[in-house]
Amino acid sequence: MNLQDMRWLLKDFAANSLLSQEIYRRFISSSGNFVNVDSDIVVEGYPRSGNTFFAALLMSHSLRPLKMARHRHEIGQLKRAISLDKPIFLLVRNPLNSVASFVIREGVSISFALKYYMEFYGYVERSKESLNVICFSEMIDRPSKLIKLVQARVPNLPLTYYGTGSDMNVRSMIINMELEDSGGSEIRETHVGIPSKKRDYEKEIISNIIERKYKKIYMECRSIYERVYSKRYVL
Repeated sequence: MNLQDMRWLLKDFAANSLLSQEIYRRFISSSGNFVNVDSDIVVEGYPRSGNTFFAALLMSHSLRPLKMARHRHEIGQLKRAISLDKPIFLLVRNPLNSVASFVIREGVSISFALKYYMEFYGYVERSKESLNVICFSEMIDRPSKLIKLVQARVPNLPLTYYGTGSDMNVRSMIINMELEDSGGSEIRETHVGIPSKKRDYEKEIISNIIERKYKKIYMECRSIYERVYSKRYVL
C-alpha cells in the first residue's frame, strides 16, 4: 500500500458519517462537492468514469447554476444522497479503462484501484434504492439523450440541449473544473478529462499489466461491471 492508497482510504472513511464528513470538510478539504439538503442532483461514479464530462454537460445546458454534488467517488456520498432522497445519476465504465486511468491520475496502486472498484460497485449492486445508472460510452456518444433523460427524471431542473455547437463550452468547462480542482494554473494532461494520446499510451501499458498479473480480481470487477451495466438506462 502506498501513500496515495492511504489518502484514498482516509477520504473514503471520512465520507461514512456526517461527523467525519464535517471534520474532513473543515480541516482537510474545503470541497463543496458533498451532497447536502440543498443539492439539486448527485452525479457520482468510480474515478475516471466520465464524472467531469457529465457535470460539465449539465452545467453547459442549464439555464441557472446547479447545486450539484459530484466527484467524491465514495460510497458514503451515495448513502447520504439516498438518505436525503436526492436524484442520483451513477456512471459506470468498464474496469480496464477506469482502473488504468485512476492509477495514472492519482498514483494509487493497481491492486488498490481494483479493490476500490469492487467495493464501490459492489455497494451499488447491493443497493435496493433507485440509482440512475449511466454507461460512460453511451453518454459520450449520445449527450443529447442524456440531457433528455435527466430532464425526465428531474423535471425541476431547467435544462435545454443547445446542440453540438455547445461542445466547446463543455470542453472549456472541463478544463476550468480541472484548474479549480487542482488549485493550480497548469493543465495536467494525466488529470484533465479530455482525450490524450500520452494518457492512452500509459493506459495501454497498465491495462496489459492488469490482464497479466491481476487477472482473477480483474475478472471479478468485470463481472460486477456487467451486472451493474445491465441495470443502466439505455441512451
